[in-house]
Amino acid sequence: MPWRLIRLEHAPTIELPTGSPVRTYLLRLPLKVSGHIDADIHSLNPLRSTMRRFWPSKPDRSGYVTRAATCWQLVTKLNAGFEDTIGRFEDCAFVLAAPVSITERRNGTIPFEVIDIRLN
Repeated sequence: MPWRLIRLEHAPTIELPTGSPVRTYLLRLPLKVSGHIDADIHSLNPLRSTMRRFWPSKPDRSGYVTRAATCWQLVTKLNAGFEDTIGRFEDCAFVLAAPVSITERRNGTIPFEVIDIRLN
């Protein structure tokens, strides 16, 4: 199986000229050789596609990566079984040093960089 653990770190911006390694997403996704998410494998076991967000000023968030009509969503479970979509990203290639933009509902679009990809 082509499952990978992908580490994204906040890329440099005007506010953070050197980026921020403490603003991180960890994603577990099935990737094709091209680095794109393999939607067919994802659909066989969607709960295996997980995410965790580490942010210094906010509680850690964990949940799942789900497919929406035009993008991929980052969904977390809340108390009483409710779900919260905290962000989304377009179909992109996860390759080392590649940029990935995540649009968070509360923080807008944030640039990230692929820092590490490992077998999982």
